[in-house]
Amino acid sequence: MTNLKNPILSERDDLAEVLQKLGEPAVKEAMPLLIPLLKDPDPYVRASAANVLSRMGVAAKGAVPYLIPLLKDPNADIRQEIAEVLGFIGKPAKAAAPELILLLKDSEPFVRNSAAIALGRMGEPAKEAVSLLVLLLKDAPDLLDIKANALGQMGDAAKAAIPQLLPLLKDPNPYVRSGAAIALSHMGESAKAAIPQLLINLRDPNSFVNRGAQLALGQMGEAAKEAVPQLISFLQDPNAEIRSHTAFTLGKIGNSANAAAPHLIPLLKDSDQYVRRDAAFALGEMGSAATVTIPHLIPLLKDPNFSVREITTYALEKLGYRSEIMRQLRKMDRPPFFSTKVRLRSGEDIPPTKLCDR
Repeated sequence: MTNLKNPILSERDDLAEVLQKLGEPAVKEAMPLLIPLLKDPDPYVRASAANVLSRMGVAAKGAVPYLIPLLKDPNADIRQEIAEVLGFIGKPAKAAAPELILLLKDSEPFVRNSAAIALGRMGEPAKEAVSLLVLLLKDAPDLLDIKANALGQMGDAAKAAIPQLLPLLKDPNPYVRSGAAIALSHMGESAKAAIPQLLINLRDPNSFVNRGAQLALGQMGEAAKEAVPQLISFLQDPNAEIRSHTAFTLGKIGNSANAAAPHLIPLLKDSDQYVRRDAAFALGEMGSAATVTIPHLIPLLKDPNFSVREITTYALEKLGYRSEIMRQLRKMDRPPFFSTKVRLRSGEDIPPTKLCDR
């Protein structure tokens, strides 16, 4: 363990990698030497010791009894590092949940941040944190996304908080409205009672609120089909980010959003690559009603952007267009070596059937 005090970072990381490969028995044997290093005055030594444990993940569960007392350390950096390690251990660290919940009220925002992430990774075992996380959605807007995501990951326990989250969709603070929607997005169709207010929030002038509402509606899938007419109207928004997010949301709603297919076709020629990509994704998710858009998708196989080409091949495959060829093309087209555009022009490694004739 003295290697953890080596001034050369790469050698400290080498030890972390060795222990990671050796697994839980090695970590258990190293524990008496590792734990004191978590309180070493040198922050780099502390970070390296924490790195060893965090890289072990679940295999470091034997360290949990030693780690819990360190959550009360007077040094905020140590509290943060220990919370992060416990987060990487995940559900087997559930005994630390009560102390992590206390850290949600820590004086240092970065400690609260790490505690929220750790509790989120523990999921259901950290259900006692749900009520406090709901209250904290109104605190420290800069950390709101983290708390909202942590809350959403707590499974059925978080779903019980839906009635508490619904009023927050109307909160005067736009970040709170956004955070409540993000939390609800993890709960899928179970949060469909939020749809009427989410439809109102779609019209919110604040982009964070709009995006949160779209995220939640998309995760509700078919249950959010009543949002489709309103979403279609956003496909012509001058803001490319809104056009992109809207197309993606319609794709997540799936077959129930197929009325949007004709409105997505113009976006396949959009100047913004993300809009083109998300429009192609959406059409691929809309089933048989979108097969008529295949001729409009095919030209995107020559798009200069790799992600657009990849999602287009995925969409064409989902729509039943020469699925075997699309799968082969997706394997062949991997940057930075060759682009689809070059392959289509040269014919190199292309199957005998022409990809672009209909």
